[in-house]
Amino acid sequence: MIKLNSLTGFGGGGGGPADPDTWQQVGSDLSISGTGEGNICALSATRIAFADRANDDLRAYDFDGTNWAQVGSDLHFNMPGIPAICKLTSSTIAFIDHGDKDLRTYSFSGSSWSQVGSDLVVSGTGSPQLTRLSDTTIAFIDEGQDDLRKYTFDGSSWSQTGNDLNLASIGEPGMTYLTSSRVAVCSSSGDGDIIAYDFDGTNWAQVGNAFEVGDDNPGQPAMATLTSSRIAFLDQINEELRTYNFDGTDWAQMGDGLAIDSVVIAALAGLTENTIAAIPFGYSTMTLRTYEFV
Repeated sequence: MIKLNSLTGFGGGGGGPADPDTWQQVGSDLSISGTGEGNICALSATRIAFADRANDDLRAYDFDGTNWAQVGSDLHFNMPGIPAICKLTSSTIAFIDHGDKDLRTYSFSGSSWSQVGSDLVVSGTGSPQLTRLSDTTIAFIDEGQDDLRKYTFDGSSWSQTGNDLNLASIGEPGMTYLTSSRVAVCSSSGDGDIIAYDFDGTNWAQVGNAFEVGDDNPGQPAMATLTSSRIAFLDQINEELRTYNFDGTDWAQMGDGLAIDSVVIAALAGLTENTIAAIPFGYSTMTLRTYEFV
């Protein structure tokens, strides 16, 4: 496995500060009652939104450097399927689940959540993933149609922009953005390839080479953006938090992974260029925590 150094490309040296090499936990865990899939996204460097399918609640949590705590009230509504959420702005998110298949927008006032605008039914949705492209646009992919798409929110309604790109046999995918026109996607089928895709305003196309995550099927991967070329990655089979870097052509692992036990499924959200929020969903608990790449 090739492992990159963030400043010099390979190995050590370079005369600069020490390069990030491994993940470590920062602060304390916050246990959340209930079990079941959910999803998180970062609203700021210290705040996340959490779509909690186990309790059918949408919530916000703040991190003070040591502890996580809920801020504001829950918004309770039925989540019949696995939810996917992503940030639009520091106070708005996009939401969908594969049960009712409605793409929606929710706004957080600092104390309460409310829906903004109308729903868009996205037919055939299965295990969807969303990621932010801009304040008004998102990328969407799911295992139902195996299609990568872009959607735009005009303040009141959602509509598709440009054409689909069909990614055959994607399985239950992971996805995160790199730039406003580039996303990274990981398949849960086969050996789990990470691939970057660019959007030119009309069409999606692969950029660079595919990267095989490992010899084993990774299960459903969780991914989070750190920088425009770097992502955090966690999957349920290898149970290891890793960092991958994309140079525009090839992917490579940076530093060492961190073993995380008993991951049934996970959700990640990039807080800063070297910190993430994570919820490893175990067999009997949901635990919100923070990790730093140092």
